[in-house]
Amino acid sequence: MMPEVNGFDVVEALNVDPATARIPIVVVTAKKITVEDRIRLDGYVTTIVEKAFFDGRALHDGGPTGDGGPVRGRLTWPTC
Repeated sequence: MMPEVNGFDVVEALNVDPATARIPIVVVTAKKITVEDRIRLDGYVTTIVEKAFFDGRALHDGGPTGDGGPVRGRLTWPTC
């Protein structure tokens, strides 16, 4: 979330400058990438990674069902 420019502006600026045009660009975004977005980025970026949307409350209420049972794929944090 860049306040002054968007990711498309950055990709375009990198690609028009010969000094940066060959730098591989990996887009990592929390935004849902539309077909139009993919068409606009095609040929300019190496890959696009969409971050999974995650509701952190599931870690505190016993999982998505709230029953305290095991949750497949649950994130765990090491204890110190």
